[in-house]
Amino acid sequence: MRSKVDSSVIARKTATAGVRMAFTDGEVTRIVADTIKKQLAPCEVGVHVRKSFDEDGDPLLVIMVVIGTECEPDRKKMLGLVRHIRSNLDDATAAGFPLVSFVSKRDAAKMDFEAA
Repeated sequence: MRSKVDSSVIARKTATAGVRMAFTDGEVTRIVADTIKKQLAPCEVGVHVRKSFDEDGDPLLVIMVVIGTECEPDRKKMLGLVRHIRSNLDDATAAGFPLVSFVSKRDAAKMDFEAA
């Protein structure tokens, strides 16, 4: 599947009477990274986020979590990341559904990702 990158501002609904606000790509990345780092603490992790689209044209957040070599995160917390990310982005459908992958620091270096 060939991915299309959308660099536009991501819109979301706030909890107040249908008012729409906007998240920039940088803000989405910050929210996703902060959420993941909080959930997987005390492990040191690196987070990479890019926007894409699925085959139906629906937005996706493709998230690569680079896990440091000195720690093994709680697997139950890893499984709950999508729920936490979506709730922290409010209207997650506007930002895209989060697809989370995990890679070790060593393997990330082979893939040219910044290590944790």
